[in-house]
Amino acid sequence: MTQSAAREYAIHEAAHAVAAHVCGFHVKWIAIAPERKSGKCELDRGFDVDRTLYDLRNNPEPDTASQLLLRLKRDLVGRLSGMVGDELFGIQGSDEEYRKDSHAASQLEDYIRQAEWSRANPRPPFSEREALSSIDSRMREFVREEVLMPNRDTVEALASLLEQARKLRRDEIMAIFDANALTFDMIKDEQLP
Repeated sequence: MTQSAAREYAIHEAAHAVAAHVCGFHVKWIAIAPERKSGKCELDRGFDVDRTLYDLRNNPEPDTASQLLLRLKRDLVGRLSGMVGDELFGIQGSDEEYRKDSHAASQLEDYIRQAEWSRANPRPPFSEREALSSIDSRMREFVREEVLMPNRDTVEALASLLEQARKLRRDEIMAIFDANALTFDMIKDEQLP
């Protein structure tokens, strides 16, 4: 049995919303428009990604750099969650959504890898830098096992409401999160791969 396009987009965006919430980002709204082959999960991350990347490259303070790196890892969890959610629910997913999510995730993975390598002491040889595929697979496993699987019921509940309504405001989203006891910012820094 194949799922409707609306259901597929709803699952994808609901997975983004759940991951964002548990990573400490405020979900403003989510919407789907299957007829236009699009969906959106609008967030307030509490930081600007570009500014964080700039600061990470230019800040020699190890404590500050570590905090900036954790922000990027949390953002990466959110970026990967739609694709991982699709896999978890057996959905093919939209090629356009995958392109956008994959591009953003690949850039973040590259920045994370570069930052971790440049901050290592002693710095390993270039040949021993972790491959992007390794970061991607570790983060995808984390998203699947630590973020989405334990919160599968919340993803489903949110997707069901979104499938019908097509757009949900923050208060509607929070009602689902509260009903499912989804804790804001429950992913702790030490848990991130």
